[in-house]
This record gives sequence, C-alpha cells and structure tokens, in this order.
Amino acid sequence: MIARTLALPIIAAVSIAATSLPSLPSDAALPSSKWWEKVTVTVASEDQQPTCTFSSSHTGAKPCSIDSAPGALAGAGPEQGQMTKIVFERRFDPGAVEPDHAELAAGEMLLGGQVLKLAIDGHGKVASCAIVSTAGELKPEYGCDQAASESFTSGAAKPASSGYMTVLIYAHSEQVA
Repeated sequence: MIARTLALPIIAAVSIAATSLPSLPSDAALPSSKWWEKVTVTVASEDQQPTCTFSSSHTGAKPCSIDSAPGALAGAGPEQGQMTKIVFERRFDPGAVEPDHAELAAGEMLLGGQVLKLAIDGHGKVASCAIVSTAGELKPEYGCDQAASESFTSGAAKPASSGYMTVLIYAHSEQVA
C-alpha cells in the first residue's frame, strides 16, 4: 500500500519541532481526565514543503512547524495528484484498566504504536512506567523516558493516580482531485 511505502521515508525526512507544539492548558484536569493530542504531517508531493497541524482534546487545530531539508523528500514523497498524511498521536486514559485496542478510521494504516502503563505521583511526575504492549513495525520515539520528563498536572497537588498512554503512528494516502 502507498501509505506504508511512503511513510517511512517521509518520517525520516521530516522532523517535528517539538518546541513549536502547544502545551496542554494549565486548567486541564490531568491526570484524572481522558485526553488526546496529535500532530498531523501532510505531504502533497515530493517537491512541496510538508505541512504540520497540532490538535488536542483541549484546543482546536493549530499550525506547527516541521523541519525538512530542501529535496529531502526527493524520491520519497507522493506522486503528483496524491497526498499522504502521517499522524503522531498520544491518548491518555486514567485508571487501572488498560484501554481497548486503539481504533483507527477507515483507510488509516497503523505503522507503529505502544501502550505505556504510568503511575503518577501527587505532583504530576511519573513514578513508574512500563511498556505493556506494542504493535506495528515502527517503534514510536515517545516512551517511558519522554513520559518521565513531563508533568501530568494542572499545578495543584492531587492524589497519586495511574493511567495508560497509548502512542500511535499511522498513515493515510489518497488521490487529490
């Protein structure tokens, strides 16, 4: 399928500037609420600069920045008249019950994913983390080390909690009319 064939070279050619991604709002009820966020990289053809959009359950879609060297997609991008979207998504589910298998929309192909089981202390820091399942050929770069570097709180101390972070990379290709 086109998405799998093109996705890996596109991922290799494009790096997302993490500093340009918005953070969750300070009033977010983390880690006691379910939430998601995703970055969608769209490549319309190998001779065009990819575009990037950040969206989350707390905010609307916002442009984000990506870096790719000129010509980095040569021979890797979609042909004229085609478009490929690569989505990097995180989903947080609070509680001690592992979420069901992550559903993707029709036409989307899972490239890689993993589920992290997190124990979060009262200050929002990850006290423990374990990868409990993996899927697909591509291992997400977000794992326990990255989760441990974040703060999962709105600022006020809360009781310790637990939850699951599902990290997905998936793609979709289509003809552009």
